[in-house]
Amino acid sequence: LVNYDYLRSYLGLTNGDRPGSIYQMFPSSFSWVNAGVPTGDYSKSESQNVYISAKVSADIGKHSLEFGFQYDQTTSRAYSLTASSLWTIMKQEANSHILYRDLENPIIDNSGSIPYITYNRSYDQASQTYFDRALREKLGLSVNGTEFIDIDSYDPSTFSLDMFSADELFNNGGSRSIVSYYGYDHRGNAVKGKQNLQNFFSDPTNRSIGAWQPVYMAGYVQDQFFFKDLIFNIGFRVDRFDGNQMGLKDNYLLYSAYTAGELEIPNRPSSIGDDYVVYVNTLSGNTTSSDASKDGFIRGYRNGNTWYNANGEIVSNPTDISGSSGQPLPFRKGKLNDTGLPYQISTDAFEDYKPQVIVMPRIAFSFPVSDKSEFKASYDMIARRPQSYWRANYVDYLFMERQSGSTLTNPNLKPEKITNYELGFTQVLSRSSVLIMSAYYKETRDLIALVQYVGADPTSLYYSFGNQDFRTTKGLTVTYELKRSSNLRVNANYTLQYAEGTTGLPQSTIVSLIQAGYPNIKMLYPIGDDRRHEFKLQLDFRYQGGDKYNGPTSKRIVTDQSGEERVKITKWLQNFGVNLTGVAQSGRPYTKYFSNTQRSIVGSFNGARLPWIFRIDLNIDKSYDIKVGKKMTQLNLFARINNVLNIKNIASVFGVTGDPDDNGYLTDPETQTIIANQLDPNSFRDYYSMYLNNVEYNYQRPRMVYLGVAYTF
Repeated sequence: LVNYDYLRSYLGLTNGDRPGSIYQMFPSSFSWVNAGVPTGDYSKSESQNVYISAKVSADIGKHSLEFGFQYDQTTSRAYSLTASSLWTIMKQEANSHILYRDLENPIIDNSGSIPYITYNRSYDQASQTYFDRALREKLGLSVNGTEFIDIDSYDPSTFSLDMFSADELFNNGGSRSIVSYYGYDHRGNAVKGKQNLQNFFSDPTNRSIGAWQPVYMAGYVQDQFFFKDLIFNIGFRVDRFDGNQMGLKDNYLLYSAYTAGELEIPNRPSSIGDDYVVYVNTLSGNTTSSDASKDGFIRGYRNGNTWYNANGEIVSNPTDISGSSGQPLPFRKGKLNDTGLPYQISTDAFEDYKPQVIVMPRIAFSFPVSDKSEFKASYDMIARRPQSYWRANYVDYLFMERQSGSTLTNPNLKPEKITNYELGFTQVLSRSSVLIMSAYYKETRDLIALVQYVGADPTSLYYSFGNQDFRTTKGLTVTYELKRSSNLRVNANYTLQYAEGTTGLPQSTIVSLIQAGYPNIKMLYPIGDDRRHEFKLQLDFRYQGGDKYNGPTSKRIVTDQSGEERVKITKWLQNFGVNLTGVAQSGRPYTKYFSNTQRSIVGSFNGARLPWIFRIDLNIDKSYDIKVGKKMTQLNLFARINNVLNIKNIASVFGVTGDPDDNGYLTDPETQTIIANQLDPNSFRDYYSMYLNNVEYNYQRPRMVYLGVAYTF
């Protein structure tokens, strides 16, 4: 092999390379690598939490009052590095300033019969990278030298992370980035202090960003009182949530832009408000705000998600007001370069997270209908902090211009809001049994959904997330309760439930709908945890201790220390109990797909159902009272057996076949050509069969036996 390219073409490995997975045409989520292949990744994280809570209660007359307060601040930082890719970065960053020859100064050798001309390498200071300068300095070479450095010839100990700038490790962002962090710098050193976004944008060498510190506070008041036969429980809770980070003021703008009210626009349409963003035909370094008065300069306006042409008429497609570049061009503020872009990103287009203050009333009351029945009702609201997609990743904004079609987090996401309604009726059947019926309705709004932004600046298209989805859950539960009678306690209930929502669609499906022209379509589907029917039976048989014991005993004559004979009674099953729980649930919904190569949905999303699930769990325990000095302690021995009958319950299936054991890939007519083109089709089938034979996640857990001892003192 005479050069590096030949080595790679014959699948040779150089520094930083790893062997490919077995059969690279294999679906990525199922691929394997050989034993001994290093991961080449490094990550670390740290989380600190400050939590303060207080509660005060008091009885004043007929009122039972309770006040509470809660403060919760989390400081999170994380760092990850794809270390094996450092070799690739080093090879592309070294020698970048000496790629060309100094053609103006040839070196002529006339020693032979034919003149021989060579050229020295040309030094281009503007092209020299931070890494190249640091490496030459470490090797003792001239920083502005033209010696070619062969990265692969040096020992790995030669290199260190402090030889790179942050932007070099970001590698133009997106999936190409080999480092990701917050609360650290690009070298992995913890950064103290709050997040400073301006420093992050203006310092390409370090790009340091402080830790993420969201703050949650809450306070509540609750009052329980009686009014005649009515029992009231009334209160309210106030939550304040601060994401403590910065996000875009306008999801369409990375750079601040002029609004109509900031410009002198002749004959501005009456439909255009002062806060509407202005879009123009072209921008350059010579553009000023006075250009707004020129004919044809303004192409249109935008208010939120509504677009207008220059005449103030609503247009459905943002490209209708495109500038000379073919994309909508906002009238950017600040000093611009020749291409009309600001020289660097500033914080002018960003704003601090607006703290969300949510007032949540809660009311519950009950009253007797007769001496054997009771009615109750309740209403309450709950707020839940965003769970995903909302931590700011400021690197995305650095390279947003080059990331068309990418998906960004949304630092401005708001908490989800849950409203619960419940009605209940209790009927006493006997001295030891009751029948309880309850109907409930739960509505969750401001759930996180994927959102498309067309006509954004500086990338014309990207995806992010917004509080746009919702779900509803409604159901009815009937419960029969037998209080402990003759050692037996019984609880049996049945629940009928319908859970639907606009959430749950795979991101790829949502993107397809958006691209097909349905960006705001909202369709109700059964959600993933929708179980229409559930039967549950719990039997608890238990012998109590002491005078309440009524189980089997034995008597025998014993002689005490004084020599007197007495009768000793042994209570064999004192403090012994057996608990049996049986559950039967109808199957959850899942989505059928056309084939393994065409992931188009068959029927509707979540339109198919898994089989029913049956499970019996058993718990056996016995307690012993042990006196230690003057104090009584208790030793508890227990055996817990989950899924006693070892039923093979199906947790999920492959969407193409509806089978938990076979996805149909090996027999699918559409995949036969793919399989035939593998290096060894028979070997591929063997490996794939091994994968299918070890798909354990499609089943719930088998019989599990736990033996334990608990000592209470």
